Amino acid sequence: MAPVALGDPYAVLGVSPNASEKEITKAYRSLAKKHHPDSGGDPEHFKRITAANDILSDPESKRAYDEAKRAQNAPPASSPFSQPHPSSFSFADFDLSNFFGPRTQNYQVSMELRDTLTPSLVVLRVPVTTTCPRCHGIAQTPPCARCHATASVTEEKRISVRLPAGVIDGDVLRVPTGSEQVSIEVRVEPDPTFTPVGRDLVRDIVIDALDALLGAVIEVRGPLSPVRVRVPEGTQSGATLRVRGHGLPDPSGAEPGDLLCKVLLSVPRNITNDQRRQAAALREDLSAVANKRRAA
Repeated sequence: MAPVALGDPYAVLGVSPNASEKEITKAYRSLAKKHHPDSGGDPEHFKRITAANDILSDPESKRAYDEAKRAQNAPPASSPFSQPHPSSFSFADFDLSNFFGPRTQNYQVSMELRDTLTPSLVVLRVPVTTTCPRCHGIAQTPPCARCHATASVTEEKRISVRLPAGVIDGDVLRVPTGSEQVSIEVRVEPDPTFTPVGRDLVRDIVIDALDALLGAVIEVRGPLSPVRVRVPEGTQSGATLRVRGHGLPDPSGAEPGDLLCKVLLSVPRNITNDQRRQAAALREDLSAVANKRRAA
């Protein structure tokens, strides 16, 4: 199962940032029991509950998340991401130099689209090779029973890695660890409302036919909060209305993408006889104007 990156593990567990370790454990156990797949729960939600507990139950990862949340509005100095060949990047928050053996470790992180809009934290369980604590790497006779004369032991440990806001599906983060590195591939799950296209977010919006005819300002759900969209007079079905700056943020600090709203017209199903006569008269007027333009 791929690790899961979360925007706010406190919200997932339903606890406050000041919750005690006991409160966090109690909330996790209650939610895990309720949403476990064996009990008919949603497997994806259960993964997020588990990931949230992984972050908040470990003092180091909890501290790292709290620091990331406090600093989420600070502009990043540089971007660890690029496509298709991302450059190397070192997290100053984490000392990973002794965590990994001679081989590169590859991981895939699963995220929801909403969690890419703000900095996220992911906890990785990684094999860590260190000098044998029993023989300290010194050859012995008979051979050390702990490392069997290999001078090193491998154990699984957890590390916390902070992902900046604005990661997109397929981004690869490479974290140098001395002469080696850890490679983390980001996979963003499909969202039911928003479709990423580069850094733009595309969604359908339903507009009343009269608002499209006469023009209006409507409010739609944006990726983080409600967004006001100006509908120009005479907007056609299938038109795209652009709301600048409401797409995905850019980890490098550049301008964010836009929200692109694809128009679907809604026509009233039930109208009165009087309204029907008015609509017919309007249709005749519009048809007459169109005929005059074609004849001119």
